[in-house]
Amino acid sequence: MPLSPLGRRALTTVVGVAIAATTVGCGSSDDGYAEAWDGLCGDVAGAFAAFRTDVATAAGRSDDPGDDAATRPASRDEVVGDLEAPVTALRDALRRPWDAVADLEPPERWARWHTEAVEQLQARRRILEDGVRRVAAGDADALASLALGGFGPASADAPQALREATPSCARMR
Repeated sequence: MPLSPLGRRALTTVVGVAIAATTVGCGSSDDGYAEAWDGLCGDVAGAFAAFRTDVATAAGRSDDPGDDAATRPASRDEVVGDLEAPVTALRDALRRPWDAVADLEPPERWARWHTEAVEQLQARRRILEDGVRRVAAGDADALASLALGGFGPASADAPQALREATPSCARMR
């Protein structure tokens, strides 16, 4: 028995809803996932740009190399006074995008890479927290530990199609 036009429309709607429901359970689209990463890379790049500016500003307030004070190691108070605010601001600025990465739902083909990227971010978060703690204790050498490497699709091990679809991440390489 053939379906009436109204019946065909109802069947089409039901099939469309069923397909959409199963697609949601399988992960996000490649485009949506890449777009989310691209926005997060922009946030991370902005956080590091602000950090570099803040550290350069702090260095500009420090003694000139020819001054006697520049030949001695920086005191705890000088390190904390110049660097604690920038490293704390960096940590705080990275929290939201790093937390958002864990909430992304990758397409199935990138799920394994995504799991590894989240694990790498957790390791970097521990390094960052340690760097903030060390700077707060007066250790100026901790600043070097904040060179945290590539972020997400900016890393060489990211899937090529994802790297190509995330121009903000590519600028971080």
